Amino acid sequence: MSPIKLDEIKVLLERYVRETRQTIDLILIGGLALQAYGLHERVTVDLDGELVGELEPLLEFLLANHVPADLGENISGWSVVAMPPGYRDRTSVWHEDAGLCLLIA
Repeated sequence: MSPIKLDEIKVLLERYVRETRQTIDLILIGGLALQAYGLHERVTVDLDGELVGELEPLLEFLLANHVPADLGENISGWSVVAMPPGYRDRTSVWHEDAGLCLLIA
């Protein structure tokens, strides 16, 4: 699998929003979140995050564009250790424009 860069994902998600007229609120986690924090040498091969929006159409779009993704509506339940209460309120906006909001926890 080819490495994924955050800027490339942003462009792809902007295209999805434009083509489908769907909005996306996405909390990035994993390697792409580390890239958003400035750790550009961090390599990842998938998009991990918590999505507010239509999950299935976005997953199909990403798959059609060769981007593996692990998205859900509640990332707190993904691990043995749950996210602390209020983690959504403590996110920071990394990018927001025309129906796309990318947040980092």
